[in-house]
Amino acid sequence: MKTKKTIGIAVAMMAILSAAPPVSATSLTLEDAVRIGVEEGIEVLKSAQDMDKSEAGKLVARSALFPSLSLGGKYKRQDERHALAEEANSYGISITATQPVYTGGKATALLKQSQAYETSVLETVTDAKETVAYSVIRQFYDVLHLRENVVAARDSMAFAESHLKEVVKKEALGIANRFEVTRAEQQLSGYRTQLITAINDLESAKIALLTTLRMDPESDVDISGDLDFVPYVGDREGSLERAMANRPDLKASLSSLETQRQEIQIAASGLRPKVDLKASYTWDDPKESDGTDDDDWEIALEVDVPILDRNVTKAQIMTEKANLRQKELDLQKLREAIRSEVSQAWLNLETAKQAVESTSKDLELASESLRLAQVGYREGVSTQIDVLDAQASYTKARKEHATAVSAYSVQVAALERTEGELVSHILKEDGGEDR
Repeated sequence: MKTKKTIGIAVAMMAILSAAPPVSATSLTLEDAVRIGVEEGIEVLKSAQDMDKSEAGKLVARSALFPSLSLGGKYKRQDERHALAEEANSYGISITATQPVYTGGKATALLKQSQAYETSVLETVTDAKETVAYSVIRQFYDVLHLRENVVAARDSMAFAESHLKEVVKKEALGIANRFEVTRAEQQLSGYRTQLITAINDLESAKIALLTTLRMDPESDVDISGDLDFVPYVGDREGSLERAMANRPDLKASLSSLETQRQEIQIAASGLRPKVDLKASYTWDDPKESDGTDDDDWEIALEVDVPILDRNVTKAQIMTEKANLRQKELDLQKLREAIRSEVSQAWLNLETAKQAVESTSKDLELASESLRLAQVGYREGVSTQIDVLDAQASYTKARKEHATAVSAYSVQVAALERTEGELVSHILKEDGGEDR
């Protein structure tokens, strides 16, 4: 009676835990998750704000090439005894237009610098997208992996339930004892606990993913996708070539280098001539004391040639050249780091592939061992311990294989992140193809 009650509880628990999700659940694929991440991720949005700074820099740079216009006014109150033309009050208005003709190369350098900075910002945004995409992919595959653990735990519970029924029948026939029944009940209870833990782990992983995507953690979302092993096709040389051509952080570093070169030109303009074309118009009241009209205009070409600035410009140039050398060394260091990252990514990928192959073989053997143990137990040539051990080994092999496949998929994403092509590959942008 007690055994039947235990079986009934187990069946009820199984039905509750394995209830299908509501039909109204929103489906979320890997591509959907990555797209949301690169569009709504906080780090991406923060990086995109630098675009406004870039636009502001372009406005400043262009302003050096266009004329400026200023309007001035004056009012003067003086002693009536000395007032010109018996006017105690005098006032005037002037307007002046200035067109830079030659700025010593500063205007051109500022324009080139703003263009290089814009490129750098764009690449920084791209790099932020790659980083967010990789984080999303890791969390997505974590959900798929833990979902497989839930499936494995449910299957183990189903097996434990079936085994318990079989032992109870054998006890009734007198070919099994009470100890075997108790051991079967204990196994069922253990698998029930594993299932509850697996479900909780899965829910935690889903919450983490939805939080990264800035979605309501309580929303009804069905993570859509299969945990399949898809071998990566490529080689280290190709990966390194793509990394050197596509890495956004490398492109941003190159743009930063160009920005610094223009900084040297801006500093050097301090010792070069400046030429401005000026036009002004002035209206004064009262008239000048010599009886001339009370308005005046002039056009002038002004040339300013620096002769001595106490080595201030020279010091600035030296500083900017030193900054340039530092950036060149940083670029060299980055290239070396990329080579190392590509090599490490391939090593990790190969290791992950070996783990998949090994766990796949283990799973195959564990499945066959379980089948033989079950057949042997039914025919009386195997013990209950053999069956229980075989089932535990099979469950462990399933989980390890799921972990290995998930890790391999993440390593593929890590390699593509190293190549600078992760987002384009997942979202099939710019003609991205599956590899």
